[in-house]
Amino acid sequence: MADTTSVTYPRGYETNEPVISDDPDEIRHQISHTRALMGTTITQIGERLSPDYILDKAKTSVREATVGRFKDMSYEANRRVEGM
Repeated sequence: MADTTSVTYPRGYETNEPVISDDPDEIRHQISHTRALMGTTITQIGERLSPDYILDKAKTSVREATVGRFKDMSYEANRRVEGM
């Protein structure tokens, strides 16, 4: 995933309040910050929609369901044997 630790926040972003400024440098900084955040978000979305990621998630889900079902069957078999 993209590294967001190097992103610097313009004045006001810490509280999520809009900062209205007529200063061109402040506006450029805000635009740069927004681009960095959007780039990170787009990268994360791309990674989550990649075929490899989706395949891994599907494999994990099937594996967990299979293991869970096996544990349930094992528990039920033990319960029946102990009840005899």
